[in-house]
Amino acid sequence: MQDIISLISVLNQMRYLYILAEALTLRVMRQRLVLTGLTASITEGLATEHTAYTSLYRLKSAVQEKGFNAEAENASDTVLLNYDVSDVDLSKREDSVSASSVYVPYSSYQYTTFTYDAASGNYLRFASGEPSLDHETGEQFNTKNIIVQKITHSMMDDNYCWNLHTVGRGEGYYITNGYAVPIQWSKSDRYSKTVYTYADGTEINVSDGRTYIEVSDVTMTVEVE
Repeated sequence: MQDIISLISVLNQMRYLYILAEALTLRVMRQRLVLTGLTASITEGLATEHTAYTSLYRLKSAVQEKGFNAEAENASDTVLLNYDVSDVDLSKREDSVSASSVYVPYSSYQYTTFTYDAASGNYLRFASGEPSLDHETGEQFNTKNIIVQKITHSMMDDNYCWNLHTVGRGEGYYITNGYAVPIQWSKSDRYSKTVYTYADGTEINVSDGRTYIEVSDVTMTVEVE
């Protein structure tokens, strides 16, 4: 059971894939790398940092090859977010604020911003002031929902990688359709899913579409305007 919960955590919370890829590509300067049966491709011609990717197909294949238990005890364990087929309207909530622009810092020099495009109803993503573009299509990354999760972090024992503390409780924002509301997040242990709730404890629903979960240290100031 522990195997499948670990896998679900990876599948549902894709930011951890990004963190894993970052740590790996900083160490391995070659076109392909292998970790515990998972193959991640590095795009030739691009800087290796932040450019390693895997896929659901490769992850599922690795589960079969390793003989992991692929059955969950509860169906709810396989779903991270509650998607609503209709757009979630936050404007009617008393605690909502306008969110045409979102600034999420990671450090003193690295940050992500999102700009709301009312015509499409999506947020356009920028990395440290530059548009985030798909390498193959040239299209700018966009998302329907943004969840900002305020966390703490520390240096790992190897004095090389960061340990992001995502077990416990904290605050954040849920942002969609031009508005944002403050939320709470909680995760009881490493193998549990993260639960996002409004201030009253009700679990959030998110608009149907792509969702970006952005982590930012509690010492950094997230700006929503």
